[in-house]
Amino acid sequence: MSLLTQRKKIGDVMIERGLIRREWVQEILDYAKNEGVRFGEAAVALGLLTEEELRVILLQPYKNETFFHLEPQYFPLVTKDLFTPEQVVKFGVLPLGYKTEMRWFRPVKRLNLGMLNPARESRVSEQIPNVKYFKIFQVLPDQFIATLEQHYGVKKGDLFNLGPESLDENLSLYLQLERRQRPRKS
Repeated sequence: MSLLTQRKKIGDVMIERGLIRREWVQEILDYAKNEGVRFGEAAVALGLLTEEELRVILLQPYKNETFFHLEPQYFPLVTKDLFTPEQVVKFGVLPLGYKTEMRWFRPVKRLNLGMLNPARESRVSEQIPNVKYFKIFQVLPDQFIATLEQHYGVKKGDLFNLGPESLDENLSLYLQLERRQRPRKS
């Protein structure tokens, strides 16, 4: 079974957690299509879900990938330079170090990658042509941003100024929710 066939849709997760009803899905999908927004944003706009409930869903891993709790102070500097800060932000990826494992009775190096959306693995693996083996872990946006600030020198405030073409889709959505949560200056 491929990675994509194992993944749950966010709407299914919302139904499983009792946040929305199955009969609301089509209305949400129609609104999302007409307004050009994502499913979760449409549910919030229709008043079927609160922004806080959507935030909780986005912060928790809901797919079948391996989840990685990322502590910025333990980020491995040995692989940091595999991606530029622009690539890290655009692809939502962090290199989490190498691990040696046995393949056909031979030791090989595998690169561990932390991604905001592991379904985009192919876009990232194309950026590192000399690495054959990857293991993908899902990381949470807040831990991703903390690591980005501490090790790549990109501040959270700077991310708000980047256009959507420069940001990973999940990071962009997270920042939109953060912007709505920030207190407005009078």
